[in-house]
Amino acid sequence: AQGDVTTVLFAEGVADAGVQRLFLRRLHEAVPMERLDHFLRVSRFAEALAFADAHGISAAVVYHRRLTAMVQSDGAVSESAVDVALELAQHIEDEDAVDVCTRLLAPSLNDTIRLLAYARRRAGAENRLRKRVEDVERRLGTWSALGGQDRDSAWAEFRVADLAANVRAYAAQGDVARVAVLWRRHAGLRRDVAGAVQGFPLDTDSAALAAWLRAEVLPTLQPAQWPAVVAWIEQRARALEARLQRPADALQLVALLDHPAQPAPALTPQQLVDTPRSSARLSHSVPECVFLRQQLADIAHLRSAHGLVLTLDAHAQLSYSAIATALLDRVVAPELLSVAYAEHFAPYARRHALDCAELVHAYCIADMDASVGGAWEPRVLALLSCLHSDMSGAQPTAARTGHARALGAVALEAMRRSAIPWSSGVDEAAQKALEVLDRFGSDDEVAVLAREAREQLRLMRLKRMLRAHGLGDAHISDTRMAGAVLQWLARRPGADVMRDVLQLVDAYHHLSRTAAYVLRLQALCETGDTDAVAALIGFIDSEEHGVQPVARLVPLEVARRTLCWTRDLLDSMAFGADASRELFRRHVASAVVVLRALEALAARRAEDPACALAPAELARLRTFVAVNDSTLGAAWQLLEDGGLMVSPGELDQPSARAQILADILRQQWLGAYADDARGAALGLPMVPPRIRALAAMLRFSEPQLNVAVTLACLRLRLFTMALDMSQQLVDAVDGDLPYALRALAACERGVAAYLVAD
Repeated sequence: AQGDVTTVLFAEGVADAGVQRLFLRRLHEAVPMERLDHFLRVSRFAEALAFADAHGISAAVVYHRRLTAMVQSDGAVSESAVDVALELAQHIEDEDAVDVCTRLLAPSLNDTIRLLAYARRRAGAENRLRKRVEDVERRLGTWSALGGQDRDSAWAEFRVADLAANVRAYAAQGDVARVAVLWRRHAGLRRDVAGAVQGFPLDTDSAALAAWLRAEVLPTLQPAQWPAVVAWIEQRARALEARLQRPADALQLVALLDHPAQPAPALTPQQLVDTPRSSARLSHSVPECVFLRQQLADIAHLRSAHGLVLTLDAHAQLSYSAIATALLDRVVAPELLSVAYAEHFAPYARRHALDCAELVHAYCIADMDASVGGAWEPRVLALLSCLHSDMSGAQPTAARTGHARALGAVALEAMRRSAIPWSSGVDEAAQKALEVLDRFGSDDEVAVLAREAREQLRLMRLKRMLRAHGLGDAHISDTRMAGAVLQWLARRPGADVMRDVLQLVDAYHHLSRTAAYVLRLQALCETGDTDAVAALIGFIDSEEHGVQPVARLVPLEVARRTLCWTRDLLDSMAFGADASRELFRRHVASAVVVLRALEALAARRAEDPACALAPAELARLRTFVAVNDSTLGAAWQLLEDGGLMVSPGELDQPSARAQILADILRQQWLGAYADDARGAALGLPMVPPRIRALAAMLRFSEPQLNVAVTLACLRLRLFTMALDMSQQLVDAVDGDLPYALRALAACERGVAAYLVAD
């Protein structure tokens, strides 16, 4: 029967222009099903439906083919076509209906939802069909969350796309939000966590990436997945810091490792035994990550708070102490170090529990070692000021005591290395350091530092003083030169030389302050500066004001030694030229000033109970003053009133005094008469008052003076004057017999001596 034949073959001959051809023909669709297929292929569905009805073929075939054609059409179908599809789907099998409804591209989201709702009803309890519908529904929700439109042809592609590939594509674009949507809605993607995260470029928003990882990725990881994630986070953090210089972003990622590492819930009982549910932070079990996080946190803090940019590699090569000192070292201007110390160095040091004072101590020593000359001074002084500011008003504690030690050590080293003369800044820093060291002196180490600092300051002042006097090359450690320097320094000109002398004396225990005073007073006496002599004695009396008897005797002893030295000098002086006269004048004038000052000191010690002397000592002092007044005072008067240079030793010898008086009479009075031709006949004039005063200074009484005048007249052959003086002596008998008798006797001895000599 023809119903069993699918194809009809026949031959056809054709003659054309003498050419004969034979064609083998075949007739298709010669049977009903093929005819129906023909109608369906050309979309003649009405005719196909009528043909099927006429030949007893099921209409479901036509409906399925028509729905399949709708699914395969380009673009979305119309809304009416959706209604038609839903109507036609009622006449086909459940599986076919589900297939058509999940694949048909509807014009709107509502139409798509209608198709899927219908597919869910047709799927019934069949798990395979229901899973297929749920998968499309989930993808539709994902597509909507991604911002897609269901009438777009892209939905058709997304509906069947490889979601893992989409994740990688979105990650490559840095689209954290879309990756998060896919990760959240499709659990199957979580098996390949490395593929989900490794594709993100470095410039991806780290905050968004870290937030997604913390909230949705890390809590779902299996224990076996953690190592790969940890390695990726560490590598990415290092790359962010090294390539993009974004340590804060790197820190956000490393901080993720503090997320509790809990295994996913879908574990077997054996897995629960093998893998404990630890709520400890993962980074605690990965030392490298802990250190990396600390590094990144410090790098980010340095950049944001202190403006110091360090790479991860550079930071790894430095200690916290080195970084802290780098915050100081980057400041070029010393004037800005105080700001850098307060705002950057000290906060950073405290952040890492570092000792600021010890760091500054080490930094200053290193800076001094590396500097040429005194280039270190401005920086070290600025940091010393910072250390001192930290100690202002601080009470002694263990930490503060350590701070004081460091401050003292820096100040001491600065003093040792300072050039002479040192600057006012060094002097101020030394004084402030001593104030702090004294306040914390209960500590043994601080007390030692205080002593060393004071000794160093004393030596510095000594060097400065010697340098000011031209002895900058003197070796102060050589104690043998101290005496020679004292002798030289005491004779230097200047108002403040005495203080410099005392500074030298205090530096060497074998030198005496009393001897230094005497040397200086002798030098002033040599210059004849009587005002300076008086001022120095007053200074000595005020300086040596101790309550011990020895201290009260120092000014007296200095004056006594000076007077004795002056007497010895005057006694040994050779008189002659004008130069010697001037020198004599200087010493005698200065000695008189010292003598008067000694009188004032004796009077004060007799009246003031605070500095009173024992009666015996006071008596000896007054005797000493009286004796020297009779010699040195007389020498000064003879020089001033008579123009005579008489040494104190001569005034103690009667024969010397007699000769001096004879010279005075001859040179200053009677000599003028002897040169006159009439002198021998002239009568004796009255003895001048000045001659009488000079005679009294030479300790001659009135009869002795008269005898001396008589003898002087005889020597000058002024016989008339000699007789007149004799007459005066005779006349004196009526007035004062003892006096006249003594005078006559003296005159007799004188005349006899003269006659014998003549």
